[in-house]
Amino acid sequence: MLLALCLFFLALQPERKAANEHYQRGAEYFRSGRINDAIAAFEEATLLAPADARSWKGLGVAYAAQGNYKKAEHPLSKACEIDTRDPDACYYLGLASYNLGRYESALDAYNRALKTAGDAGRVRAGLGLVLEALGKTETAERELREATKIANRKSPPDSDPRVEFGVFLFRQGRLEEALRALEAAANARPDSARAHFELARIFVQKERLDEAVARLRQALTLDPTYGAAHLLLGRVYFRQGRVAEGEQETQAGQKLSIPKP
Repeated sequence: MLLALCLFFLALQPERKAANEHYQRGAEYFRSGRINDAIAAFEEATLLAPADARSWKGLGVAYAAQGNYKKAEHPLSKACEIDTRDPDACYYLGLASYNLGRYESALDAYNRALKTAGDAGRVRAGLGLVLEALGKTETAERELREATKIANRKSPPDSDPRVEFGVFLFRQGRLEEALRALEAAANARPDSARAHFELARIFVQKERLDEAVARLRQALTLDPTYGAAHLLLGRVYFRQGRVAEGEQETQAGQKLSIPKP
């Protein structure tokens, strides 16, 4: 019996090795921006090692990077179930479920992520956004405020809790509070294109157009592919009478906003 078990596990070794090679290849493709190649590599890894949470998470995160949350949800759910100690899998599952409008599922995933969260600020911000979507505005604000207190630079710059809180206040129509929050967010995360973009939106509403232009240029320096920033900058240029520049930015934004096949 012992010999049979040893032979069984030895037979598994080549598949595990191959699965790991596919996973490592997928991770490298993902880091270099070759998302479709990453997806193909991660899919191979999940076929060879279906109990390996890393490959399921990689596959889900790669789909999420493309904005394809529908395809991301299943692999992220698998990863979250297989390895409950990995907070990232459950966090990204919550994000996917939120973007699909599955708010109860998102709450469950975020609550699971909180149990082992390495970046609790990001998870609490996610919870806040779900609660807002469910109409629980006061509870949402409490979660988002708490998220800003424990925010750190581990969060991706454009989903930093401080940015999320400022945008929440903006959606609530609390313009002055949103302005202060987003100014603080942009100072804390000068690497966040979204923080500068959202701050620019407020400056546009307040007719502070030169300041809006400056923030939008900062956003586009950080992320030249930020279609919404190009479009808003185009509108601001038109309002300033800078027609040629407005047309140029509008065309750039329209090209970037066209869905890719």
